[in-house]
Amino acid sequence: MILRRLGIQDFRNITAAGIEFEPGNTFLLGSNGQGKSNLIEAIGFMTALRAFRTHEQKALIRHGEEEAALAYVLESRTRGRTELTIRLRAQGRSVELDGEPVRRFAEVIGQFPTVVFASEDIQLIRGGPANRRRLIDLFLSSLDTGYLRALTRYHRSLRERNALLRKDAADGQLAAFEQVMAPLAAEVFRSRTAVVASLEEALGRFYLGLCGGAEDPRFQFRPDVRTDDEEAWLKVFGDGRARDRQMKSTQRGPQRDDFRLLINGREAQDYASEGQQRGLVLALRFAQIQVIRDRTGAIPIVLADDVLGELDPVRRERFWRHLDPDTQVIASGTTPPEATDPRGWRILGVEDGRFAFALTPGNPFARTATMIPLEDYSEDIIGKVMRGRGISKDQLCRDAGISGDELSGLLRGEPLEAALRKVAPVLELGADQLVVCARKTWYPDQPEKPVGFASANTTFHDMTVNAYVVWDTATREAVIFDSGADSEPLIEVVRTNRLAVKLILLTHSHTDHVIDLPRLVEAVGNPPVWINARESGDEDFPGNAHTFEAGKTFSVSGLSIESVLTNGHSPGGTTYLVKGLDQPLAIVGDSLFAGSMGGSMTAYETGRQNNLKKVLTLPDATILAPGHGPLTTVAQEKLHNPFFAGRI
Repeated sequence: MILRRLGIQDFRNITAAGIEFEPGNTFLLGSNGQGKSNLIEAIGFMTALRAFRTHEQKALIRHGEEEAALAYVLESRTRGRTELTIRLRAQGRSVELDGEPVRRFAEVIGQFPTVVFASEDIQLIRGGPANRRRLIDLFLSSLDTGYLRALTRYHRSLRERNALLRKDAADGQLAAFEQVMAPLAAEVFRSRTAVVASLEEALGRFYLGLCGGAEDPRFQFRPDVRTDDEEAWLKVFGDGRARDRQMKSTQRGPQRDDFRLLINGREAQDYASEGQQRGLVLALRFAQIQVIRDRTGAIPIVLADDVLGELDPVRRERFWRHLDPDTQVIASGTTPPEATDPRGWRILGVEDGRFAFALTPGNPFARTATMIPLEDYSEDIIGKVMRGRGISKDQLCRDAGISGDELSGLLRGEPLEAALRKVAPVLELGADQLVVCARKTWYPDQPEKPVGFASANTTFHDMTVNAYVVWDTATREAVIFDSGADSEPLIEVVRTNRLAVKLILLTHSHTDHVIDLPRLVEAVGNPPVWINARESGDEDFPGNAHTFEAGKTFSVSGLSIESVLTNGHSPGGTTYLVKGLDQPLAIVGDSLFAGSMGGSMTAYETGRQNNLKKVLTLPDATILAPGHGPLTTVAQEKLHNPFFAGRI
């Protein structure tokens, strides 16, 4: 199984993120407390619909928010491409599978297996029984929905019985719950016995492979009551009532079970060395992988949270040797992984709940795009249409049949689905797409950048702005599009690739796109700057620029660049169609963004029609490079952009 994409909204410290994953290895790199473990926890949540670090679902929702959302795109041999969306609230959760609501969570639990290796795993030896029970319960729940049902019903009945004990209820009331609990306790015992036997069988093999030596590792089930007989369980509960009444809680049962790791027949907690203890918990996780494969045939995703750096070179090499070559590994740490790791790493930087793929020498994924936030969400889109079409708040409320409070909520970005579906047709927006935008669960699949294409994303006040470079790889003659807020990244691309810049083409003359143009021009050899003549009335129009009329084609070595007027956001806004790379490319400026378009109070409809007729009629595979936000493609915008979905 492969995780292809994960969208996150308001999960722990992550406000909103959309991350593209590849098969192979991804390393989350960042300081402590930045969100690495939160991301790993979000990925692992899909396995059993539970977090591996906490029982409290409320703790997973970002402070001050009412809901968190996780949207996964996965691929597997058996299921093909699957989309899974999970929404978390303090008192519940909902799940969608390929867009359809899931009524029974058993349909999902265990279908998307992961195994977590965490630095805290050492507490499986050193900590209390609750840690070990949680390990077994999460693991078994992901393998056997029958176990999950039995465990859930047992604990529900246990809570009710304990509540009765605190009230000194009569024996008859206690007995009613004991009748429910006895068969469930027997089922829990049978399942735990079987899975411990399977794990122990694999444990020895992996411990030997990882650690060497002649030790005899064991994984032992120590049940509080050793029986799978329902009548025996009834007797246990009945006989225990007197003590239970004294203690005000149920003293015997699966809630008291324990599981122990041993080495050479002795407690690992007391007699194993530090290295032996770490080897045991590592081998136990590998045993989990083996049991999942034996029972389901699936290769689980391996999540290694701050553990690979703890392994010495020998054990690290053995770690890789014991993983199937097709395993997707997502690991984390505060320092970069060893360059000697055999399969290489794709580095994902993590800082304060934000994520960006690093472009590092030797990184086989060095052409992967930085994860740039979307330019607009639902509140921005609704506002753009209202301003562009001159629709007042009162008019929109009246025409859509919503209250002023509902509209205020929408303009704050609240995902009020019923209200969104009412305003969408009034604003001529795709309702489904607007709802997804409000939930912040969509992010465009990032196309692979063509060879001879680079982007720069720089900060301008409270936003970021894009600029681009294309070049002929044979002659290294290049064209730059816009300067962005800071031209240094463009200058570095030119310097690193030894490019000869022949032209600078401007999409429009708004300040954020041209503010660093003088420095850029000087740094790259004073090439001519060109802009559409209609931009000449703008106060930021660069005085030394040459002007052209729409339709002019520029040629640089093997590249042909056609200018297309896509005005609306600005009078002379221009899209440049680049031919000569290994993929079709359109530099669209602020005409269109991933999931949105440029706004205008005077030419809104002109801009919308230009996008419909001149941009989204390009071949579906065309990469769209906007002035803000991430790259996208024509195909994705036709499906997901609220302004255009269903209109082409």
